[in-house]
Amino acid sequence: MAEESPLVQLTYAILLSAVKKNAEKISLHAAAAPSTPVDFVIDGAIVEELALPTTMLGGVVRRLSIMANLPFHERGEEAEGHIHLLFGEAQSAWFALRVFGHGPELSATLRRVSGPRAQPVVRGQYR
Repeated sequence: MAEESPLVQLTYAILLSAVKKNAEKISLHAAAAPSTPVDFVIDGAIVEELALPTTMLGGVVRRLSIMANLPFHERGEEAEGHIHLLFGEAQSAWFALRVFGHGPELSATLRRVSGPRAQPVVRGQYR
């Protein structure tokens, strides 16, 4: 079995960290700086989880899109889907993913929709 790429490992690490820390939301937004923040919302407070190199943002968002089985979205349009993350002994979490923008305006938002502190999401209600 081939080892997973560092990008895939990073993407899973972000999701697992969100589950372990009971994050309600994950936000990834492009920044003009050399790094872009990956923010978690935990108990209503925004916490910067890590500073992701801006050059990796597109790859992480593409990996999330693959996990959510999202189709390619045109410039100016949004794409929405769900990710079912399996981990540990029969544990899982569901995330609702919203991807919008391209290039320097690329952003992704994930809300936890199952498990402790999960919030139900109605389509289009991500903010």
